[in-house]
Amino acid sequence: MNNFKTSLKIDDNDLIYNNLIKQHELLTKSPKYVEFSKNILLELGNEVKTNFSKITFELRLRFKSDNSAKNKAQKKQEQFWATGDELKSKIYDDIGYKIVVTNVPDDYISENAKLTEDLLKRKNTKKSLEKYKKEYKKLVKLQSNNLDNSFIDIAKKAMENTIKTQTEYYNDLNDSCQREVAKEIMNYLVTQSTIFSTKYGITDIQNRRKHHNKDNGYIAEHSTIISSFLPDWCAEIQTKSEYRDLLAKTGTAAHAKRAGKKRLIPKKAIISNNTELIKSYLPKYMLYILNTNEVYECSDLENFCYYYNDDLIGNEETLNKIISSGIFSKDGSIRDIS
Repeated sequence: MNNFKTSLKIDDNDLIYNNLIKQHELLTKSPKYVEFSKNILLELGNEVKTNFSKITFELRLRFKSDNSAKNKAQKKQEQFWATGDELKSKIYDDIGYKIVVTNVPDDYISENAKLTEDLLKRKNTKKSLEKYKKEYKKLVKLQSNNLDNSFIDIAKKAMENTIKTQTEYYNDLNDSCQREVAKEIMNYLVTQSTIFSTKYGITDIQNRRKHHNKDNGYIAEHSTIISSFLPDWCAEIQTKSEYRDLLAKTGTAAHAKRAGKKRLIPKKAIISNNTELIKSYLPKYMLYILNTNEVYECSDLENFCYYYNDDLIGNEETLNKIISSGIFSKDGSIRDIS
């Protein structure tokens, strides 16, 4: 911890900065707090699975990296100097839970009129698509029989456009269904579920409940939860659809596409075997395994590949060099080379 603080060049006069770094250390490195967060991950998964039994979803826990915490703490300190508003100088996402709805079946029952309507539209659109695709196959077969008929070409192009339009409509409906269920999940967790309040003393901060609908396509439900059982514990929770999560990873809403946020592999640190620096860049992830109701803790190598996914895609040679560099041990952990 002392080495970490020294590397951040903390000034004792920067009280906001100091407090935020202490908070980060407590929430992400204290065994007691990490285990508490892990238990919440398991409870979240079991609660969603029990009360939304027909859907499928992905659930992930992320502990913010030391480097990210340092950068955000610096910004918060500067905001405090500029505004004097201590409330705006807090960090709530050292710990982050993300629930991604990946499938909502046609027979899902909800009191949400929009969701019920969209489910029916999606079901009918799927049937229409299947019919159009069958008709298209017939046209292709006719053409393969060497029937030189301009009418078939025209009909094929018309059918291709119809299939494309209907597919886009189906995908929009599917995304809408998942987003509506994501809203229901968030609403249930922060207003109806009692297991968190009774077992873990958890409540949400009402003025931090947010429905994000941004111009870049990012749509999600956000809230912040705290615990009366564990002082200073807090975490951000998000629920969203599969498509909106993909946009946030690699699309128009990707975090790495913001100014100064691009995630580039620290090649100099790797070449010099600076494991402490590499560790400081990496968030830590835990996953809820839906089929077995268990929590999986990702290795350092898995964290590395997930975090730098954009820079590694199509760059197998670089990944192989990193794996063979000796930085990561056989179990995926970063070796202590210092």
